[in-house]
Amino acid sequence: MRIADPRLWGIRHPWAVMLSVLGCTLFLSWGNVQVKRGGILDHDVILREDDPVRRMDLHVRSKLQEGFAGREFIPLVLTGGGGRSVDDLHKILRLTEAAERAFGN
Repeated sequence: MRIADPRLWGIRHPWAVMLSVLGCTLFLSWGNVQVKRGGILDHDVILREDDPVRRMDLHVRSKLQEGFAGREFIPLVLTGGGGRSVDDLHKILRLTEAAERAFGN
């Protein structure tokens, strides 16, 4: 009695393997095209008043009138020891304090 090894079947039938891979790729690509792009709080989402995601979204929306875009990011480049030196820790502390003054907790 021989044990069926899928690796040997794949070696013997390369076109079947290629067609299977191509079929899976096309199917997954088609599925990605069908999915709508959007954010966390799109359309008719109802969240509790104390939900942190809702509070964060309201805070970002309130800052949009002030010229703040929610998709902005601030790169922090730590030179030296990669966050291990005292100067890097002071830089992180100053940045954290400035962010807390600007946006609160």
